[in-house]
Amino acid sequence: MKRQLLFALFSIGLITVSVLLALFSWLPDPLLSNPGWLPERVGRWADHPDNINLRTALPMVAWGLLAGWILYFKDLKICWWILSGLAGALLVGIAELGQIWIPNRHPDWVDLAWGCLGLFAGMLLVRVFGWCLPGLKTTLMKAR
Repeated sequence: MKRQLLFALFSIGLITVSVLLALFSWLPDPLLSNPGWLPERVGRWADHPDNINLRTALPMVAWGLLAGWILYFKDLKICWWILSGLAGALLVGIAELGQIWIPNRHPDWVDLAWGCLGLFAGMLLVRVFGWCLPGLKTTLMKAR
């Protein structure tokens, strides 16, 4: 039961991050502080010229962590990790490509690279965590 609940929570998180990535990538105005959806401080940080590409990587770190935990808890083989990484890269690609049809927006190869780097970092963190703490899974999965 606990395993199914964790899987469901991580899956909902993965879908939420995917939808938010597409939503923010396809806003007509690339400045995230303008719609007023984000706290002012976060919007200012995201719109700072030094953070323009980094803001693409951060949601993909979350995506990589969530996908990685799903794969980790389900004991899936490395081929599933690779396929999940490709799916995440495809998500970033679609988010960037969708900007072709939005005025004031344009796809950027650097954003694609930063998104893939964030995805890889998130998934790698889960793998390293799993290798360093092999008993973590059994501890979290114990029925209470």
